[in-house]
Amino acid sequence: MMFALGVLGVVCVCCLGLTSACGNVISNGIQDFQDQCDTAIGQDPAAPKPAAPDSADEPADTDEPVATSAPLTANPYAELVLDPNDDSISPYIRDCASAMKTAPHQQGMLRTVNTGIAADCAGQLALQQAGGASGSAGGAQAQADFARNVIYWASSAAVTGRCDPTVGAAAPEPSKRGCGALDPDQQPGAVVLPLGVKEQGYCGQRVAPAAVSAGDLVFWDYRAHGATRVGIAVDATQMVTVEPGGATPVRQLIPLDEQVRVKRVLSS
Repeated sequence: MMFALGVLGVVCVCCLGLTSACGNVISNGIQDFQDQCDTAIGQDPAAPKPAAPDSADEPADTDEPVATSAPLTANPYAELVLDPNDDSISPYIRDCASAMKTAPHQQGMLRTVNTGIAADCAGQLALQQAGGASGSAGGAQAQADFARNVIYWASSAAVTGRCDPTVGAAAPEPSKRGCGALDPDQQPGAVVLPLGVKEQGYCGQRVAPAAVSAGDLVFWDYRAHGATRVGIAVDATQMVTVEPGGATPVRQLIPLDEQVRVKRVLSS
């Protein structure tokens, strides 16, 4: 990946003339771009395999306020344009550049647990559905719909002050402006996730293992540069998800390996 990123800088600055966007790549450094890619689409297959996360190494700090899910500043990599004819740029880098168009810029892992009505509501709603009535669809779409609906109604609770137990009503269509960005005529404060699991994986700020909280999104089983599984954490170690081929949400342990990404889209 180091070689590919070096080529990316040359292509941007020398060939495409994107001095503003590509200047951000250089000024923020290669490591920052690597981190953005790793968080949004998973590990680069060409990169060394990292060690599994150890929550004991990263204690949560509950004394500081919890950051919101995504900073309001624009992602400095959103305007990157790659030469489609340059074979030296890997498919991983191309997919990452595409994800950066909607993914928020990561400012480092969140290390505080999330509290408040939105997080509590998400955990309650997820548990309410575990083992309950089946959805209308199974597999990947059932996972995505489950996550979208729970997050939408939980985030709405932060505005209304009520945790609406009726999650059967679907979340509205997502905005074209990216993760959780709503159109003016949609409910203020509500978070609307993209329709697919892969695109949902671009959203939110990454969470340190020790700070995983109810309402955080858990992504894993990354394939073809994107997440294929999603669940909603109900506490620090458990989540609710829909199994492949199934339609009923089930409660299970959060997987522990180097390819799990936990993201926060709900504010405190």
